[in-house]
Amino acid sequence: MQQRGFDSVLGVTVRAAVVDHPAWVAAAIEETRLKLDLAADALLDGRHGRATELCRLADAPELTEWFHTTVQRPSVFYPSVGLDRAAFRPSPGNTGSRSVSVRVLRKRWVRDGYCCRYCDTPVLLKKARDRLVTEAGLRWGPRNLERHGCMVMTESHDHVVPHSWGGTNELDNLVTACWPCQFAKAQYRLEDLRVHDPRSRPPKDSGWDGLSRLTR
Repeated sequence: MQQRGFDSVLGVTVRAAVVDHPAWVAAAIEETRLKLDLAADALLDGRHGRATELCRLADAPELTEWFHTTVQRPSVFYPSVGLDRAAFRPSPGNTGSRSVSVRVLRKRWVRDGYCCRYCDTPVLLKKARDRLVTEAGLRWGPRNLERHGCMVMTESHDHVVPHSWGGTNELDNLVTACWPCQFAKAQYRLEDLRVHDPRSRPPKDSGWDGLSRLTR
């Protein structure tokens, strides 16, 4: 998996990804992706036992633990990117709907190659994941630490200009994001987190389909 790097703009370090994925995290995600890809094929072929086995082999609890300890804890994550949350100016708010149509979401998935535009992580569509949970026993407990390592691949959409700062629901303001990057970006603006605009780079050409074939 290609890792996003750092640039220095006017002496200020600017990050490409909201959440920087260590090499071991990128490698574990790739291994999980490959096995889930095979699990999806097995399920579609009616080989449910094989699909279940592959989902088990694809599990990487260390990914869930990484998300929980490094990203999900604001007291750990935000100081690590130089953000003083106590001094942060709250957003002005937006009374409009932040709901995005399914049609726009589908266009975004295809445009972005089913990969996070911030860190290049291949994402997994929620409906595809839910089918693996229901039909192949993919581990998915009620709490994050009880969930399959593919949790960090969960697909989400991010308003590049946050909705709370007046960002629209139009396609050109939306990008695909993995759960860690979307969760960590929250209501913050790119300049708050010192992150490059992901739209300034072309989407990754990965050949990945987010296991969308499981949703047809």
